[in-house]
Amino acid sequence: MKITDIMLNQLQEAPWNPNREDVDMLHHLEASIRRYGLVEPLVVRPAQDSHFEVLSGNHRLKILNSLGISMPLVW
Repeated sequence: MKITDIMLNQLQEAPWNPNREDVDMLHHLEASIRRYGLVEPLVVRPAQDSHFEVLSGNHRLKILNSLGISMPLVW
């Protein structure tokens, strides 16, 4: 495993992700991220055009984007 800083705008949701969360669960996740920050890092792999595909953490990525976070995150 390689840990590195990646800008949030370099991450793409996995289009094949079958997991769906209801609105209440997303609100709970957002509240948790607001209160504690990103506790569990996202797992990514290189994709095309210097981007990375999120393998684990697509819902966290949605929340981070909705909160307007653009800083580099440690992976």
